[in-house]
Amino acid sequence: MTAGRMPRTRKPVLAALLAVSALILTAGCAGGRHDTVELRLGHVNSVTDPWQTSSEEFARLVHEGSGGTVEVQVFPSAQLGGDRDMVEGMQIGSVDLALVAGVLSSVEPAMTMLEIPYMFPSQAALNEALDGPGGQQLSAALLEKGIRNLAWLDRGPRELTANRPITDPAELDGAKIRVPEIPASIDAWRAMGANPTPMAFSEVYSALQQGVIDGQENPYAITESANLNDVQRYVMETDHVYGYVMLAMSEDAWERLSPQQRQVVTEAAQAVRRTHNARTAVDEERYKATLAQKGMTFVEVDREAFRQAVQPVHQHYAREFGQELYDMLGTPHAS
Repeated sequence: MTAGRMPRTRKPVLAALLAVSALILTAGCAGGRHDTVELRLGHVNSVTDPWQTSSEEFARLVHEGSGGTVEVQVFPSAQLGGDRDMVEGMQIGSVDLALVAGVLSSVEPAMTMLEIPYMFPSQAALNEALDGPGGQQLSAALLEKGIRNLAWLDRGPRELTANRPITDPAELDGAKIRVPEIPASIDAWRAMGANPTPMAFSEVYSALQQGVIDGQENPYAITESANLNDVQRYVMETDHVYGYVMLAMSEDAWERLSPQQRQVVTEAAQAVRRTHNARTAVDEERYKATLAQKGMTFVEVDREAFRQAVQPVHQHYAREFGQELYDMLGTPHAS
């Protein structure tokens, strides 16, 4: 036998071994982490905010329910961009999931209806509207734009904060109030007598600190978790918006899931809705007490005066998006 030449009888054995190795490797990849769907979920609030708690709960439930075949990584504090960035990212598929709210109107303008101050008299009235035909119509319109509504989650009512007490719209007197980048918010605060200043939430603390703006409006939870009590002294209990936050998903990401995985994600989102909403109801008083302990003063306001000031804004958006949708969302109960 010539040196270096393999005996012919070994070739079939070697070929068989290589084939078996390839099958084992292929099977390992098929059952291993190469099949895991990895999803990124972003939001703009801090790691101490209830949004983070609910995001982590969603990630855990999806992991458990899918047997580890779907993994959700959570990115708080605008790590995936601001609200508008994440909404646009879901449309093009660069962001998989996000907790977002009013900025969805940049994708589906009719979502603006949910952001009009004094549209709903209570959280219960809002949730009834969201679960009814009006909310279903908005979700369907959003899906056509590439964003799937997995769950409507509660937020506490939005309250105005400033460094001086304000009891009625006349006392706003052109104050620069930061508002989200939402047309209805801008229009309403202008109607109430403020100088609305839209900006990303990530810029609010420094803008207040530097005196670029005079005040802002958010639920207690966000005011507290963002430490806005360091730069604001008064909370005006306006209750002007009973709001939602949507656990939203890119339709591109949804299409990457199997039917079984979609069921897991859907069930996890609904479970989170129940626990999140129960926590929100309890947490409102706790956050209010914490803000009081940190030195903020709470001011009773003439809510009827504020509500009357924004009625022209209600009429404007009813004309723009249709009286039928306006009525389906239950506004007559708030009037």
